[in-house]
Amino acid sequence: ERLEICASLAEGGLTPSVGLVCQIDTWGLDAEQYIMIRPRGGDFMYSEDEIQIMEQDIRCFAALKLNSVKGFVFGVLTKDRKVNVEATKRLVAAAVGYET
Repeated sequence: ERLEICASLAEGGLTPSVGLVCQIDTWGLDAEQYIMIRPRGGDFMYSEDEIQIMEQDIRCFAALKLNSVKGFVFGVLTKDRKVNVEATKRLVAAAVGYET
């Protein structure tokens, strides 16, 4: 089983708080847990600042070293709605050691 942890479902899911992720970790769930990395609702075309925020969020969650967290979920598009390969590579690099 898999659990994707996010906040603000009404906005399509946003990056959850550290407190929420840590609390879920204490529950001892059997499901593999993946943290959504999404700084805001709306489209998936992020500014440079937003991509940097996403990288920092990943690094902060990774620093917690929670055994229940197996990876991160994210998506980044270009203005023409194609996968933003460069931004995706940066996020994958920030998530080294985790599934993406």
